[in-house]
Amino acid sequence: MHIDALVSAFSAILRRSALSLSGLATAVTLAAPVHAAAPDIIQISTGDFHTCALDADGGVWCWGMNLSGQLGDGTTTSRETPIQVQGLGVVTQIAAGADHTCALTESRRVRCWGGNYSGQLGDGTTTDRLSPVQVLDLRRVRAISAGSAHTCAIGRGGRAWCWGYNYWGQLGNGTTESRTLRTEVTGVSGLQTISAGDSHTCATSRNGRSLCWGRNTNGILGIGSTTDSLVPVEIPRPRFSAISAGQTLTCGITPNNRPFCWGYNRWGQLGDGTQTSRYSPVSVEGLNRAADISTGFAHACAVTPNERAYCWGYNSAGQLGDGTLTDRSSPVQVFGSRLRFTQIAAGREFTCALSRSASVYCWGENDYGQMGNGTTVDQLIPGRVRFP
Repeated sequence: MHIDALVSAFSAILRRSALSLSGLATAVTLAAPVHAAAPDIIQISTGDFHTCALDADGGVWCWGMNLSGQLGDGTTTSRETPIQVQGLGVVTQIAAGADHTCALTESRRVRCWGGNYSGQLGDGTTTDRLSPVQVLDLRRVRAISAGSAHTCAIGRGGRAWCWGYNYWGQLGNGTTESRTLRTEVTGVSGLQTISAGDSHTCATSRNGRSLCWGRNTNGILGIGSTTDSLVPVEIPRPRFSAISAGQTLTCGITPNNRPFCWGYNRWGQLGDGTQTSRYSPVSVEGLNRAADISTGFAHACAVTPNERAYCWGYNSAGQLGDGTLTDRSSPVQVFGSRLRFTQIAAGREFTCALSRSASVYCWGENDYGQMGNGTTVDQLIPGRVRFP
């Protein structure tokens, strides 16, 4: 799960009224109308084996695995190219979890779909949903994030709510009881960003505090120990403006754009040039500045202020995008000297990035079509997603 791209997403949505309608198809078919040309994408989010994208008109597109209905098209058929999710209205942010997906709508309500075995859809049930359903009793939402089997949101006053699986305390309410309805995170307010990982959650606040809660195996909470926490605990230093909670690691960016990572490091996923797990944040080697950062299962990627993409860690399927299957303990540049990226999202063993030209590129594992290129062949370098 990648960090919030709210500023760019909201800005583009607010500009949608000024967009020309000349590029839109008006013909009606058995399916809903689709774009005649590839849509301009403003945000991407990756799950374990699927990806979703938000376009400049507030439409949502998904592709990849669909065994739990996480693509939201009313079926369980996996898709090798993007398909548009229906029934959402205008969306301002998307969040893909392991096998579920959520969307924040223009009305500041949340709708989710896909796997729901732990209540991660927030509709009061544990029934999988093949189409979007509304999260109950949740209004005035400002940001959302989907983890492996739980979901979190920031609401009015920067307060936080989470729902779904809670065996490790990742809901942050002081218990280990899973919830099918939203529950408030204990003792937090003024939050700006939130990131739901595999079995932990992290957030940053307006006053500069960085907080994590849940499972703390290999120091993934960044508090200098391996003690789990059922309520938010503060990362002593440094302070972060955004955090990405992954499955075996966590990474963050400081207010002066320095990237740090912490947690498990068997494959070099912390990017510090070693394979030593870290209980506190360590600087990513050779990468002085990052504008965006995202963590997957055991790799991480970042985009620099000059729009270059770098990845490091586990590289079993080419998810680092350097044209090899070699693990890296320090960042390597993603192949393609002419490509410029503004956002990056690391899936389980694949990665996608949003280009300056509003196109999506993906690389890595492709067993379920998560490359979005019409095939199921792994890809070692970035390839452009084929929108209708």
